[in-house]
Amino acid sequence: MSDLLAQLQRHLGDSAATQTLVELGQKTLREACAAQGIDPDTAIGLARYSVDGDTYTDLLEIVPGNGSPPAVVEEVREGVEAAGLVPVVSADMPGRIVDRLMRPYLNRALRAAEDGIATPEALDQAIEMGLGYRTGPMTRLRGDALLHHHDDAARLHEDLGDTAYRPAPTARIADRIRAQRPHSGQKD
Repeated sequence: MSDLLAQLQRHLGDSAATQTLVELGQKTLREACAAQGIDPDTAIGLARYSVDGDTYTDLLEIVPGNGSPPAVVEEVREGVEAAGLVPVVSADMPGRIVDRLMRPYLNRALRAAEDGIATPEALDQAIEMGLGYRTGPMTRLRGDALLHHHDDAARLHEDLGDTAYRPAPTARIADRIRAQRPHSGQKD
């Protein structure tokens, strides 16, 4: 992401003098700016969506500060496209667009499997064939993706207080197992 930030700074040229580009990770723009001592009103946040914490999609969420001129936000959007990524503009809120939609969806899929509605394979097949998704929810949650989901959902549950984000029991069990392993812990 640091290469992308540098590329976007070059693309912005003189416009970059009025705005600071900030990598957000899972933080809101205000949180990321506070951690770096940057005025959030003169910053534009950038965040890529990751299913498992290691593999990133081509989607990049752009989060303008309150003082970000629309023309500069448009220049950032154009720079993101020139870098071969897909830009979307989001408000500065916990979870932004993708996590706000995906975490409840993945929780519901886990709960459907836990409740015995269908096997994980059948749930994937129903979503892939019935809704045209490339990958079903249970496939998305394989390996470290389940723990990544737990961490993101738990953070949103804490930030928003909405039970739709409370990690499903399977994810909470995986988190407890992780906590019992020597040298375990969350990725930074």
